[in-house]
Amino acid sequence: MNFLSISSRSRLDVKWANSHTGDPLFFNTPHANPNFQLFLVNDGPVYLQVEEEKLTLHSGEILLLKPWQRHFGWKEGGEHFNFFWVQFSADPQIEEVDDETDYAQDLSFIGSSGDLRSAASTEIRMLLPRRHRPSCRFELALKFERMIAEMRKPAGYFRVRLSVLIWTVLELIANDFMESQHPDPATPESFILYRRIVNTLDENFQRELSKEMLEAAVDRTYNHICSVFKKYSGTTITAYTHSLRIQRAKYLLQTTGDTVAAIGLEVGYDDPYYFGRLFKKITGVTPLEFRYRSGQ
Repeated sequence: MNFLSISSRSRLDVKWANSHTGDPLFFNTPHANPNFQLFLVNDGPVYLQVEEEKLTLHSGEILLLKPWQRHFGWKEGGEHFNFFWVQFSADPQIEEVDDETDYAQDLSFIGSSGDLRSAASTEIRMLLPRRHRPSCRFELALKFERMIAEMRKPAGYFRVRLSVLIWTVLELIANDFMESQHPDPATPESFILYRRIVNTLDENFQRELSKEMLEAAVDRTYNHICSVFKKYSGTTITAYTHSLRIQRAKYLLQTTGDTVAAIGLEVGYDDPYYFGRLFKKITGVTPLEFRYRSGQ
């Protein structure tokens, strides 16, 4: 089986959505267009040829095609056959993934430094099966029907609603497939603890958070807390706390006329000289230089 991999940063734009019920032109004319295409068989079988591959799609199956893939019906379906058909663009493009190793690596997205507020946004790549029979077919069908309705009577921010709908459809498919391959996808207990630690630090970084206070907040020993935090974040609690404080200080230097000493005190440093040295160590410039460069 091959897969398609989509970036969490991709912008999706639905170009066309409809349902088909035995259109004879579909079986006599090859189709190809510059968009990705997603089929959901509502009532099968549907006999679809993609390039040289003849497929028999049954009720509830989905099929995802890449741009310009030639396709047509190689055999007429039954009297009541029906399928949903949506075409959409993606920027950046959805990539093809064939290697099982790449697939496994793309699933290891839990527990990255992107959970930290002071870190850059982390790209998540969602794995989509080219062909799959999801257990959530009826929920998917409702999303397809909503997309069709939006296309038929466009109003207001309908393109935004369409983007949300196609993203929801792809996430449902990807999550269903992941769960089918990993029957016990439960989030590790240690990661849940890590998220509690991050939330506690995010809410209390401007005050001195003692070991005892942190232990009481998450009900674990301090050594265990440090070990779990380092495992998932790649940094220490002290370093992360400093980064949060400097992040806040940078904002205050840009948006207020407060003195450096006052800003240092607000973000948690009683000693202005220590604050200045730490600020330069993390940012490469002194607080006053940062303020000057920011035009404040």
